[in-house]
Amino acid sequence: MLSKMHRASSVPVLGLVDNDSAGRKSLQKFMKAKKIEGTEIFALNIIHGIYFAALPIPEDFAIARSKYKEVLGNSTEIPLFIENLFPSELSAEAISAKKLRLKDKIITAREGELSLPINVSENYKSKMPRGFSHWAYDIDDACKHDFSEWIKEQDAEVFRYFDVLFEWLQKLSALHTKN
Repeated sequence: MLSKMHRASSVPVLGLVDNDSAGRKSLQKFMKAKKIEGTEIFALNIIHGIYFAALPIPEDFAIARSKYKEVLGNSTEIPLFIENLFPSELSAEAISAKKLRLKDKIITAREGELSLPINVSENYKSKMPRGFSHWAYDIDDACKHDFSEWIKEQDAEVFRYFDVLFEWLQKLSALHTKN
């Protein structure tokens, strides 16, 4: 589908997914593709300029994720949504202002005919590293537009975790320009 949309003279097309279980599952499909040097962007078709990546994980988020894994085991991954790619203080402010609304993660345990809903968020939020309890929740899709409007009004400094992504995009642009 992407190759049909793309023209040889256009800019590169990058599929960018959240660094959550669904995004990592999508990424697995492209793990054999070559990475652009110095990035985590997979080159699916250099000639047509088609690439794929998951959101980069900022260093202090990686530290928080490793602390979380220490508590709950190595098989546990914390999802990183693009709405969470901001300093934890700003996320707390957005949640307080109701610009970022959280939803409980509910799973259902089944045994024969019996089923029991379990609020995973309630179980995990206290185990999250300080300042990151909002990672235990899903983000309400209905708030994403309001959040994007609100975040645009914040100081440029709050976008610092996007620096790695922009560095990747510069390398991608340089590669695409060269080819």
